[in-house]
Amino acid sequence: MSILEAIVLGIVQGLTEFLPVSSTAHLRVVPAFFGWNDPGAAYSAVIQTGTLVAVCLARARRRGTAGRDGLERITATDGIAMGLAQAFALIPGTSRSGVTISAGMLAGLDRQTAARFSFLLSLPAVAAAALLEAWQQRSEILGSGPQAVALAVGTITAGIVGYAAVRWLLSMLTGHTLWPFIVYRLGLAALLAGSLAAGWLTSPAI
Repeated sequence: MSILEAIVLGIVQGLTEFLPVSSTAHLRVVPAFFGWNDPGAAYSAVIQTGTLVAVCLARARRRGTAGRDGLERITATDGIAMGLAQAFALIPGTSRSGVTISAGMLAGLDRQTAARFSFLLSLPAVAAAALLEAWQQRSEILGSGPQAVALAVGTITAGIVGYAAVRWLLSMLTGHTLWPFIVYRLGLAALLAGSLAAGWLTSPAI
């Protein structure tokens, strides 16, 4: 993997991890469109640690400012509902952020509070997946100097872009719903279907 590919995939990961559009799907689709090799589940899982750090930094910054952020209103029932919803992200193409935020809103939380809790809810899953994949595939993703550098570049890029994405999404949800993301997903699905039908992409690549 080249440094350019690592940067592009880091940007994709940082943007899509928290937006309700499915980061895993985008990390498969983008390389396919550019004709790059699939980065693999291990690489994708490890660069998610960059977005994990972004959440921690965003939360620390929020705690350092005056005021409350709504998380104190979350009940155990809310947490269980959003935790169960997060399991649906195991279905390919399902957005973890989307299903957990939606579950929180259905439970009565406002959009920003549901989003903040969704971000925090991702931390254990992301950290566990990254550690497991890094250990199991260590020879594949850390087997050489260039591979290790590409992994580091992708992770750092994902963290920087992820931090910006978190702040933007919380600001955007102040006055907007999730509908723009729904329209985007439908548009992307139509584009992928058309690309497959035209032979520009093959299903194994996606």
